[in-house]
Amino acid sequence: MMKHKQDLKARLNEIEKQGWQFPEGVDADRFVDEVIDALASVDSDLRELALTASYYLIEEQGLVSDAKCRLLLPELISEKRLLKGLGKIDDDSVFARAFYVYAVGSLIDYNKQVTKRIFTKDEILAAFEAVLTCFNGEIDLRDYVSPQGWAHAVAHYGDNLGVFAEDGALEHTHLMAILTAIRDKIGISVHQYRAGEDRRLAGVVTKVLERGLISEDEFSHWLGGFLSAENELNTVHYNTANFLWSMRFMLKDDLKETYDQYVRDVVIKLLRSA
Repeated sequence: MMKHKQDLKARLNEIEKQGWQFPEGVDADRFVDEVIDALASVDSDLRELALTASYYLIEEQGLVSDAKCRLLLPELISEKRLLKGLGKIDDDSVFARAFYVYAVGSLIDYNKQVTKRIFTKDEILAAFEAVLTCFNGEIDLRDYVSPQGWAHAVAHYGDNLGVFAEDGALEHTHLMAILTAIRDKIGISVHQYRAGEDRRLAGVVTKVLERGLISEDEFSHWLGGFLSAENELNTVHYNTANFLWSMRFMLKDDLKETYDQYVRDVVIKLLRSA
């Protein structure tokens, strides 16, 4: 097993040197299985190489067949992959979850690019629910871990919830579920985010708002939920303040004109209450 991983790492290093041009005649449907398995590695270099390779194989170059993509999605969101180990803390399974989710996102993004969609609405929503379940249920909130490298599961789930937020399969209730999940994750008291999670999650909110399905009243009510915590300078306060400041910087153009006033008002109330 170790030799196989080292061989794969060497092959991926060579492909990277070639600008991610895969060898002529490569069987992408078989090779992607090796790459997906490597996303769960505790070797950070192999995991990062596999992440980039999966992106190029599936999304950027479309080398993986549609039939294989249809098989990969339910496998990735299964108890054997994305959901494995959810609820454990300080456990190496977090690396698999945090990197499998990007393969899920690549499949959803690829589905948006092709003329004939390969996933049904129900399949997209099932994948969304699996990622949302991970986001809600993740208690291993570590960012960089030595020597295994980045876990950063909250940020990774957030990035890929953003992929789903842009997909027309998601309706109003799904977008509200994303907003609620983000507010709950920001409002935790057991961990202070320090590695850009606030910015990444604020970016997801902008993608939700860009869909135009969330009313100003709903957005204002959602923001008001950030003020329900105890008024003291604690972890929740810092996480919330950083997130709201990130929101103000992430809102651009029409979104800023429409929504920034609501964020500003909540920031002022939060600062005055501390």
